[in-house]
Amino acid sequence: MVSDEEFGSLLAEYEGFRDTLMDEIAKLREEIENIKEELKDIRKVIEDEQ
Repeated sequence: MVSDEEFGSLLAEYEGFRDTLMDEIAKLREEIENIKEELKDIRKVIEDEQ
């Protein structure tokens, strides 16, 4: 059986991990959006050259 103190410690560790993971996912989403914009710009340049 897990003591209240151990449970609290595990919960805090999990919450920290979850928050870090969510922050990293948000950064990845932002990076994906930036890449999409860059690709749009590249496509426009290619279309303009044709």
